[in-house]
Amino acid sequence: SMIPSQLMGHIARWKMMGNKIVLIGDFKGQFLPIFDRWGDSKGIETSNLLHSLCNGVHINLTVYRRGTDLALFQFYHDKLYYSDFVADLKRYVRLAQRLYPCTDHVPGVALTISHRKRESLNRILNDKDAATKDFVLIPSPGPVLGTKCQPQEMKVYVGMSVYGCVRSFNGDIVNGVDYVIKEILPDKIVVDIDPQYNLTTPEDVQKCTAKLQPFVQAVADVLQTGPKTVEELIQARIKGIAKELTACFSRDKPWLRWLNFVLLFPQNFEVSGNVVSLVGEEGEEDDIEAIDLNKIPKRIVLSHADFVCKLRMSYACCYYTVQGKTYRDTHVVLLDTSHKRFDMRKLIVGMSRATHGQFVHVATGIDEKRLLGLSRPSALPIQAEAPDNMMEGGAHCVDEEEDWDPSLY
Repeated sequence: SMIPSQLMGHIARWKMMGNKIVLIGDFKGQFLPIFDRWGDSKGIETSNLLHSLCNGVHINLTVYRRGTDLALFQFYHDKLYYSDFVADLKRYVRLAQRLYPCTDHVPGVALTISHRKRESLNRILNDKDAATKDFVLIPSPGPVLGTKCQPQEMKVYVGMSVYGCVRSFNGDIVNGVDYVIKEILPDKIVVDIDPQYNLTTPEDVQKCTAKLQPFVQAVADVLQTGPKTVEELIQARIKGIAKELTACFSRDKPWLRWLNFVLLFPQNFEVSGNVVSLVGEEGEEDDIEAIDLNKIPKRIVLSHADFVCKLRMSYACCYYTVQGKTYRDTHVVLLDTSHKRFDMRKLIVGMSRATHGQFVHVATGIDEKRLLGLSRPSALPIQAEAPDNMMEGGAHCVDEEEDWDPSLY
């Protein structure tokens, strides 16, 4: 939604050279850019710019592919897309609260407008989630420059899901991508990229295995004297291996390429954090773990300080950070529906993240207070307590006094 003028210049030159331009977007189901101005029309979708780039061809895709609940798709697409985004907002919020109410399920992710509420919910839900887990407390490093999504204290455990929050890709963490904690060491934490992002195919694995197989014996010889860190393996300077590792894992840092190598040959090597060793002689070959495509080449080792700076808890997220995500079989709770900055686009984005209506919950003010621990649960069902008009204010609404920061959008 935010295109630099330089890129538009490149596209114009490509067009003049005879290239066909295909532009894909969602003009109503995604957030607007910070500053939207196309001069000759009310929006980019009807601008002369796009008309000329695409030779006047406009194709509207209407087949639902994200999930399996056609009724959910029809609600946010057929109803919300073609409504008056200002005049119909309150009516459709109330309707969504009745059709998709909050239940007793623990939220998989709660969507908020403000970062202050995101941090509060992450703390509350992290405390509840980690109460029965063998967790390690990672303290907050304090404010980090260049981001509104500030880090916070985390109780982490093996299997916990987190997501990347970095300004640029430096060979390890990718912004917005989900990761799963696989191992917690005294000074390091090992994470794997979530399987939903894995693009490694069996053909890729076979190709890399064939290229790197000749180096297995040389690496084993280095490890005969005992386990080695990845840095020590790099310093061993095994002839020819650096070139092949770069060819197979060109986008990764050198130390990550070595971890990928080890994971390709689980019958020969074991890895714990960034320490590599030979598989124990007493182990049986049948017990060796098969190559896990979800780990290649996306296993990352971070120090505790880098972990808390580059990753965030995923219990609660701001609306604008999830517009590219899909939450499968995860309960998504939409909060701040009575906030002065809540609009139809947030309702569409929030509801469309889930793959089925049973996982969508549009919260009322009462639901939100209960989630935040501001009121005691009642024996009566939520529907019995909630007034008919959920958008007219009153005691059931959560009052928001936070200043709105336009840079968040």
